[in-house]
Amino acid sequence: MALSVEVAHIARERVALELAKRVELVNNQVGDTYGLMNKRGVLISGMTYQDVRNLVAQEYEIRAALTWQAWRTALAAARAPVTDVRPVLVDEVKSALAAGSQDLEGHYMNAVRLTNTLSVNHQQTLAAMRVSALKRAESDIDYAILEATSERTEKGAGPTFHIHGNVGAVMTGAGASATVHQTFGQTERESISRALEAVKQATAGLPESERVQVVEVVEAVAVEAKKDKPNLLTIRSLSAGIATAIQTLGAARPAYDMLKGALALLGITLP
Repeated sequence: MALSVEVAHIARERVALELAKRVELVNNQVGDTYGLMNKRGVLISGMTYQDVRNLVAQEYEIRAALTWQAWRTALAAARAPVTDVRPVLVDEVKSALAAGSQDLEGHYMNAVRLTNTLSVNHQQTLAAMRVSALKRAESDIDYAILEATSERTEKGAGPTFHIHGNVGAVMTGAGASATVHQTFGQTERESISRALEAVKQATAGLPESERVQVVEVVEAVAVEAKKDKPNLLTIRSLSAGIATAIQTLGAARPAYDMLKGALALLGITLP
């Protein structure tokens, strides 16, 4: 089945918008990192290089996830089967990680020059980041294809569960279906942590009663994320609730975008 030109156009436009927002967001994050390291008196050190390196690696994975999700949303709206366009989806993610993310290479190399980090093959390091992000996206695409081609449970039958990874709770009920294949590693943990800190700072624009409630939920997610075996469904659901609470605040837009990126790694698509 040939991919509709209209679907491709819509998906690519959405990806372009998402990447443009990420470029601005990461630029601010890197600036904040330099400011913090400067205050600590360790700006020209390996600590700065490591922080920027981790941020760039994390961002590649976020952009791969956002690209795939934008395409999946467009395909779903057009009722186009994902099973027929896997090569296209992989190529689109590759493009987002290369031509669409040149700013990340720039941030990384600026940190290299600033800290005089010469003992690393930097092009190899960047390539490894992109490969890792692409493999993760390919895995998500393959899971989606598996779900789309698997045999459907007849209406009224008992619940079907496809569980891949560490899941602490599953919704059940008549005809219920739950599919969870996300993991929660260091990348997800750091991304959620950064986003939660930004959200706490952005809650000043909320009415006091609402601000207190949002901060309570933020702290609950932070506690869960620090556990050796966090409840992934708790993190997903509470974080989505936080995003809903702050998305209308203009001053909280950067925090919302950070949380959106973190949730993309957990399989949640926000507008």
